[in-house]
Amino acid sequence: MSTHTHSAISQLDDLGLALLVCLIGKQHCIIRAPKHLLQDVEAQVSSLASTVFALEFASVVCDQDTSGRDFLAAFARKSDSTAKVY
Repeated sequence: MSTHTHSAISQLDDLGLALLVCLIGKQHCIIRAPKHLLQDVEAQVSSLASTVFALEFASVVCDQDTSGRDFLAAFARKSDSTAKVY
C-alpha cells in the first residue's frame, strides 16, 4: 500500500471507513440513524461521496410505510446527485 493511500485511509472516520468497505465489497451502503441525525448523516455521506470517493449518491429515507415501489422510485427520480423518498 502506498504512503498516500495509507494516509488517506487513516484519515477516514467511521462513516468513511464503512463507505470504503462497501465500495471494496461492491455493495450498497445502508445507513440507519435516528431521525434527528438524518440531515447530518446525509450531509456527511454527500461530502464523502463527492470529495473523497468522487461518486454520486442517492439518499432514501425509509420508514415502516415505505414500499418497495417507493424505494425503487427514489433512484428513478434521481435529480442532481441526490434522490429522496419520505
